[in-house]
Amino acid sequence: SAFLSSESSVSQGGDAAFRTSSLNCFGAALKAAQLALSDIGGKVFAMSTNLCQIGVGKLERRGGVSAASIGSEERECELLKASSDFYDKLGAEFTEAYSSVDIFLLPTSGSQVDAATVMRTARACGGHTYLFSDFQAWRDADTFARSLVRSVTSVRAFDAMIRVRVSAGLECSEYIGHYGRPRSGHEIIAPVMNKDSCLSIMLSHEGDLTAEQERSNNVRRGNASGVDLTTLPCVQVAVLYTDPSGQRRIRVHSSFLTVSTSLADIFKVADVDCVLSLLAKRSAQAALFGGLGISKARDAFIGKSVHALFVYRKYCAASSSTVQLILPDALKVLPVSVLGLAKSVAFRNLSSANAYGFGIDDRAASLFQIGWASPSTISALAYPRVYLLDSLPENAGDHFEPNQSLYGSDQEQLAIVRESEPVAIPNSVSAATESIAPSSLVFVDRGTELALIVSPQISPELAQDALITLNPHPDQSNQQPRLLIRGTISAPGEAPKSELGERMTKIVERILERRPSVCSIRVFFKGEPESADASIYQPLLVEDKGGGFGLGYLEFLRYVHRKIMDQYSKDSVLKELLMWDKLEQGY
Repeated sequence: SAFLSSESSVSQGGDAAFRTSSLNCFGAALKAAQLALSDIGGKVFAMSTNLCQIGVGKLERRGGVSAASIGSEERECELLKASSDFYDKLGAEFTEAYSSVDIFLLPTSGSQVDAATVMRTARACGGHTYLFSDFQAWRDADTFARSLVRSVTSVRAFDAMIRVRVSAGLECSEYIGHYGRPRSGHEIIAPVMNKDSCLSIMLSHEGDLTAEQERSNNVRRGNASGVDLTTLPCVQVAVLYTDPSGQRRIRVHSSFLTVSTSLADIFKVADVDCVLSLLAKRSAQAALFGGLGISKARDAFIGKSVHALFVYRKYCAASSSTVQLILPDALKVLPVSVLGLAKSVAFRNLSSANAYGFGIDDRAASLFQIGWASPSTISALAYPRVYLLDSLPENAGDHFEPNQSLYGSDQEQLAIVRESEPVAIPNSVSAATESIAPSSLVFVDRGTELALIVSPQISPELAQDALITLNPHPDQSNQQPRLLIRGTISAPGEAPKSELGERMTKIVERILERRPSVCSIRVFFKGEPESADASIYQPLLVEDKGGGFGLGYLEFLRYVHRKIMDQYSKDSVLKELLMWDKLEQGY
């Protein structure tokens, strides 16, 4: 009622008390929220558009907005460190009160928010972080609203505690993600968890896994497949939590692992998304919390992937040809994915900041997002999914057909169920310029950003189906009309969509549902290679040269092959592994 009274007084003109200062007091607002929830716990959703300029948590502007103005990697390392320990400590206080905060930073053009400092609060208490760079309401309001609504509605667990147990011979050596620090042993505090929460765990092989051991009195010998479970190593994750209805629950996942003494068998079942996620997360944590330069972090994950491929070639490959790059079937896309990761905002060369337009806040926010992103999101971040919307297959964009045997001949029920089925996504094409025809309409999904690349030769009808044209801002009448992707915002007076337009909208909507960390949706024109738009979307086409790393896909394959062959003749293996070990910055 006090809040309603104050709101009423403001609406009646009694807002003089709120005009005493226009300075940003984000730190004080976060502290007030933490104190308000200190006895009951809960979830905070905090937004800021500028640096905290007054009160507790006050921050000073550090360097320019553009990463190009930094000058050196040593200076960049300093800017990726926290300028104040207030936000780290505040995150720990949130955790102690079983509270969590999601942080949304929305700087306008030329503003700085010191994401490297502020986002540490969310990381320390299990929250998520979002940066909407160069925020403009006409373009980004819908994307921001989606992220906020998803954060609010996806909460699944409060007062959560996670414990990971492993069999003898295995050890949990590192935890990576946005969670509270372990109290003891393998316990992790997760004040609030939602459906997008992700925790990565490093398992170390410390002993013999082949010896028969009794795992538990509750595990019976044998199962439907005839496998003796007591001889298999086990990883068990238990989560104790309170659901939104107030019920205290426990959820347990147990995985029994097959043991093999053959390296070839291990490579056959390698999960490339898991491998890539681990490479990205450890490197990001080292850059943010270990003071490691971006170039060294990038060299570490490239070196680790090269070493894995070297081990496969030396001990598993049937061919001994020195002129051929030999890759395991399960990891054939690892080199191009590692190349794409090196071209992401998190790891691209600092020297490319002018050409590709990113700032130190963009760099820090991307590193933080990698920390809580799922393997599927990191996979798309490393190798963008490129869809040709101008040549959709017949069923793309339509709902999958439900199982008619469950509903019989009830057509009305079938129609209702069909609308709830997921939408078919078309096959993607290579992330390279050669895959895009001059008249193509290209939609790119890079995990944390979506883009529509419009070729100048597309038909007006197709453009009308795919784009919303908004009038220029009244103060910028000399500017060109502003464009948005249809389906991501509601605009009055939209022209009706064709059947193709409806399918394109459904595809965009489904991809947005699968990407919880999308902070950017842009429309670019595919013009000359030197154009402003081309300089921004070029890093999305990771197989091309440039993009912040220099090498194209074929050049990178030759580089990987050369590094593998060098490991035969040089004693560089120990150096590569030591560099990887230095990345340990998880909990």
